[in-house]
Amino acid sequence: MDWKTIRSLQKVALGKELPDLIIRGASAVNVYTGEIIPDCRVSVKGRYIACAGAEEVEAGPSTEVIDAAGKFLVPGFIDPHTHQDVWVQFHEFLSYAAAGGTTTFVSEVMGLANVAGYDGVKCFLEAIKDQPVKTFTLVPMMVPGNPGLQKGHTLTLEQKEALLQLPQTLGLGETYWTRAIEGEEEFFKMYASVINSRKTLEGHSAGARNRNLAAYFAAGITSCHEPISVQEVKERLRLGAYVTVREGSIRRELEAIAPIAKENISLRRLGLCTDGVFPDDLVDCGAMEFVVQKAIDLGFDPVQAIQMATLNNAQRFNLDNRLGGIAPGKYADMVIIPSLKEIRAECVISNGKVIAWDGKLVVPPRSCEYPPEVKKAFRITPRFEQEDFSLPAGKTGGTATVRIIKMLSDMITAEETAELPVTGGAIPARPEKDILKVAAVSALDGRAMTVALVKVFGLRQGACAVSYTWDAPHLVIVGTNDRDMAVLANHIAGSGGGFGVCIDGEIVADLPLPVGGCISDRPLPEVAAKLKEINRLLINLGYSHCRPTLGLQVFTFVGVPALRISSEGLISTKDKKFVDVVIS
Repeated sequence: MDWKTIRSLQKVALGKELPDLIIRGASAVNVYTGEIIPDCRVSVKGRYIACAGAEEVEAGPSTEVIDAAGKFLVPGFIDPHTHQDVWVQFHEFLSYAAAGGTTTFVSEVMGLANVAGYDGVKCFLEAIKDQPVKTFTLVPMMVPGNPGLQKGHTLTLEQKEALLQLPQTLGLGETYWTRAIEGEEEFFKMYASVINSRKTLEGHSAGARNRNLAAYFAAGITSCHEPISVQEVKERLRLGAYVTVREGSIRRELEAIAPIAKENISLRRLGLCTDGVFPDDLVDCGAMEFVVQKAIDLGFDPVQAIQMATLNNAQRFNLDNRLGGIAPGKYADMVIIPSLKEIRAECVISNGKVIAWDGKLVVPPRSCEYPPEVKKAFRITPRFEQEDFSLPAGKTGGTATVRIIKMLSDMITAEETAELPVTGGAIPARPEKDILKVAAVSALDGRAMTVALVKVFGLRQGACAVSYTWDAPHLVIVGTNDRDMAVLANHIAGSGGGFGVCIDGEIVADLPLPVGGCISDRPLPEVAAKLKEINRLLINLGYSHCRPTLGLQVFTFVGVPALRISSEGLISTKDKKFVDVVIS
């Protein structure tokens, strides 16, 4: 903001200059005091609010006037933790997310960083520029999630430091607490740089308690989105952290945490976030407007729920001097809704301009072309034979003792052992016993590969696979037989990435992800429809949990228990080491 802008805002407030936009008649939610201001007049000059209150402001011939009598005016919603660098191109995501009233996003960029390294991060920074809404990002630290167990692109300390200095970078992305307290020197160097830059350190403290939790926050961690119970939320709030409750495609914790609204404690450091919205959920539910609505439906006071999606999230990133409320000098980011119990955006104003009416954008997002080095970052070629998915037993017959990944949910696994028959020197899948093959192929070179076993996945026939995986770039395939796994792997490799299903040697469902193996080049509604189709198909084929998309992606995720897989081997996340699939 330059001095001329400041002086112009003052002149509008003093009635000496005409505003560009006036909103009249709405009941405005003042998130600073928790009040509802009836018949509020808000005047906007350029990108900022000049005045807000009861006084009438004169409109000029070019002033846009919105009559919001009988409506409510709230600040634009802020999603403080999301992952929108994957699945669809960013401008496609904004076409739907911004129309619902989310005017600020803070997105991790680990997906593109894992696939394409520093080039992927720069690509995302280009994509978020000059959009109708504001998007910030965080420096990706977990690339890959655990370099001792996974191979992937890495960012040098110098590259991370350079990213940290950018104005659109608010701090350091989430880091697993286990790595942070193990004494990795690079972590502490980066933490110190962030703290000295007066920026924030995003937390990931799933499972941390007592001294471990204290040690984690002693390193300067400022927030965490991982608590799944009221007690875990309170424990972190008491340590001075900002806590954001997740309600998105990956996890839904609002219902379990909602009883905290009835406790006599301050919730000024409690926020709401999505932690990522898949395209099908975005079409069906929306973005932060859905989260705020659910918070209200679960018993949070409407004004408090709005604070949790606006001012609280702005303060978390030291942005509340310009974002998060309706007041002079703040960005003119506002949403007109029908009532405090119906969070439906009738009009969305961002940076002082009306960008959406009745759920439809009237200011299209700027499209961004992905460079060749990002598009071609998925480097698996079609070369698979069904023998590649064989699991050698080390003997010709009898039985073998094996480790099995047991799925407890889409996200959580356990370790189980079993005696399985050996056929022709190998251990076959046994779909009749719900024991399937799972393979992880490195997306960096297409050569490194691990085959293991999974239980309680539920697939009764065929194979399914996805090329966008967490923590490190892989193609993950789960199958009832080696032939379908090979056919599907070759198909996805030939497409440059994707999510698909193969039955009896035929590709029966397919969503190509040709941008780095993690992003579609199709419009968001097409991607959403295809995701629904594949998820429905896999559930009909017996998938045992809620979300096949998620279940496949997280086989490589080392941030939660217990057995995981990478192209380098089977991983015990508890012991942080490779373990054998065939024990004896």
